[in-house]
Amino acid sequence: VKAAANNFKSAVALARSEARKRGVNTSIRPIGETAEPWGIVDDGWHVYYNDGSTMKTVLEHQLESGSIQVSGDKDGFDLLGGTGRLGVGVEEIICFEDSNNTSNVPAYIVSVNQAGFVVVTESASCPA
Repeated sequence: VKAAANNFKSAVALARSEARKRGVNTSIRPIGETAEPWGIVDDGWHVYYNDGSTMKTVLEHQLESGSIQVSGDKDGFDLLGGTGRLGVGVEEIICFEDSNNTSNVPAYIVSVNQAGFVVVTESASCPA
């Protein structure tokens, strides 16, 4: 669970870097999803951008199906081209926890602030 949260944190950092470097919006979405409805990241996520003519996948991370429960803003988000920011007043929170609710495995909350920076914190459970 902790590894999944840290992998998501790394994906956000990569997406922020790509958005700044390439000057185009960069997205983190559930694997295989590039248009609404987005679905959820329970099975994994990918980082991609559109170069004007085609979608370019930068990273794909697969989770073992059914092993981790994801809650919060689990349909993904975009980081703005040029700045790598989410936008003013926007924050994304995603929580990862054991699907089997094993009491000795904590939950991990991934918070992305409006500037696109990420923090992972341990919690007894995901917020409702």
